[in-house]
Amino acid sequence: MKKLILLFTIISGLAFGQIKTEIIDTGEYIGRTGYSYIKKKDNQIDLCYKNIKYSSIMDMDCVSFSDNNSNLENLYKTIVDGMSNPPKEGLLVSIEDTEFKLKFSRHSTTFVKYENGMFISSSGPISKGQIDKLFGKR
Repeated sequence: MKKLILLFTIISGLAFGQIKTEIIDTGEYIGRTGYSYIKKKDNQIDLCYKNIKYSSIMDMDCVSFSDNNSNLENLYKTIVDGMSNPPKEGLLVSIEDTEFKLKFSRHSTTFVKYENGMFISSSGPISKGQIDKLFGKR
């Protein structure tokens, strides 16, 4: 009787417990820092950060754009220039169909994402050293 139950358990485990695996190509990481990273897959750039709008859950948000005309390098230069001479109101950055605002202080910057004029998400403050690391400059 024990052998019959064991055989039934093994057969049902094999019939219903099939596991499928799939390799997911995530692309290459350009840089990571804390809860932010930049990833490149083919010609698509993803700038992802922890959304601090929600304080009790881990919520990541991404800004995606293609790297056709050195968009990533231009974004890096815009951020570094904004940190050295911060504008009072911040900068509205438009890359293709993607828009987000950069808020600056003397020592950090914050990404703020809007859609149709509504606040969607915000990153935490990111320092100059973290920006360099995020964009793969060190």
